[in-house]
Amino acid sequence: MCQQLITDVYLYKVEPAKQELTIKLKGRIVSEFGTTKLEDLKSKSDEYTGKFEPVDDKEESAQAGAIEETTRLFESGSFQALPERRKRLSTAAKTYLIGGIAMAALTIVVVIVGVTMLTSAGTSKADIDTSGGDGSRVERWPSGSKKAEWHVSRVGGEEVPDGLWQEWHEDGSQKLVGQYVAGNQVGVWRAWHANGRPASESEYSDGKPVGTWTEWHSNGVKALQGSYVDGKKDGEWRTWHTNGAFASSEKFDKGEPVGDWNTWYDDGKTKSHGLYLDGLRADRWVIYHDNGVEERSEVWKDGILDGETFGNFRNRQRSFEGTWKGGKRSGTWTWWYINGEKAKEGAFEDGLESGEWTEWHQTGGVKLTGNYLKGQRDGEWRETDEDGNLAAVRQYRQGMLKSEKHYFRGVEVQQRQTTFADGSIKGEWTVLVDMEGADLKHGYMRAYYPSGKLAELGAYVKGEKDGPWRSFDEDGNVINQDVYEDGRKAN
Repeated sequence: MCQQLITDVYLYKVEPAKQELTIKLKGRIVSEFGTTKLEDLKSKSDEYTGKFEPVDDKEESAQAGAIEETTRLFESGSFQALPERRKRLSTAAKTYLIGGIAMAALTIVVVIVGVTMLTSAGTSKADIDTSGGDGSRVERWPSGSKKAEWHVSRVGGEEVPDGLWQEWHEDGSQKLVGQYVAGNQVGVWRAWHANGRPASESEYSDGKPVGTWTEWHSNGVKALQGSYVDGKKDGEWRTWHTNGAFASSEKFDKGEPVGDWNTWYDDGKTKSHGLYLDGLRADRWVIYHDNGVEERSEVWKDGILDGETFGNFRNRQRSFEGTWKGGKRSGTWTWWYINGEKAKEGAFEDGLESGEWTEWHQTGGVKLTGNYLKGQRDGEWRETDEDGNLAAVRQYRQGMLKSEKHYFRGVEVQQRQTTFADGSIKGEWTVLVDMEGADLKHGYMRAYYPSGKLAELGAYVKGEKDGPWRSFDEDGNVINQDVYEDGRKAN
């Protein structure tokens, strides 16, 4: 049994394993078009077709790329395609209490009945015509035209689909057609796009996928093709971009991944490649930016990361490098900013941060220094601003923050902040506290959008705005900039 989990939607557009239909009519139908509530019957055929379209690359930013390592694209694991005593009540109070309890009970009953009548998507069971004495069921669009029609029979005391199953687009054109036998999909199932072009063709035997499966994009170009043997993928599975160029090639042997796996951009350039041996990733796996530069390179042994790894930005500047040993980070790891300045460096021992770690500002100065002990901050950590001034000193013990002091231009300050209703930070600043206990803004002030993106940045000196003040849009672009001296605009 293959023991590696493919979680990388960027590299491996592996179709989820098709599930056998074992859900009764009152539950959900699971088919190649996803999970469909029988009370709602919203076909997933359009979403399913072309879902193997590779995801576009995310551009790395100068701020995000370096200190925070990019999202992992390779993971290992199992393969598969979060009292005081009460006083006595008065008679009136008892009356109100009893009445309230009765009303609450009635409300609960009404809610339960209402929930029973509705599906989670808000479709009432009354929307499905169950009047057919022969077991026929029909759902209609708001316009009155048929949305779905099927037949049910009773198996083990439960209703299950049995016979012809059909769905239509709102304009009346056919969307899906197939057959059930006692709750199991059988034979050939076909789906169409809203424009009338074929969307997919698949085959089942007693609920298991078999034979050749094919999908098409809405423009008529083939999107996917591969074969099932006894419910398991077998042989080569291919996907295509909407322009007809190959998107991926994956090989299976009775459900297990084997051999070379490759993906391509729609212009034909290689996007990723790697090798499977006995169902596990092996040797070097590489993914590329769309300009051909290696984005990430890793070595696998028996499905476990083991060996040197590195990453690059699109401009060929190194983004990180380090070593894996038995699936755990080991030795010194280093990260860089896109401009080539070092961003972070430290050592790992048995997969945990260990010893002295250092972070740098993108301009080159030291930002943060401190020690880790078995993956947790321990002892004194010192933070420095871009001008080289001490900004904060924090004391940790086994990862727990014990104390902290903040500074601005060498003067100790205290932090203040406001929050949005959801608890996220709206604004934060530092103050000097005078003899009377009054706050005097002194230090950096930051304001944020509800999304958490920085909205404004500037500094106060003894209550007066000083130096550059900048405002940003939610994409991080500067939309306004002023310079202050002693609280007055200098520009």
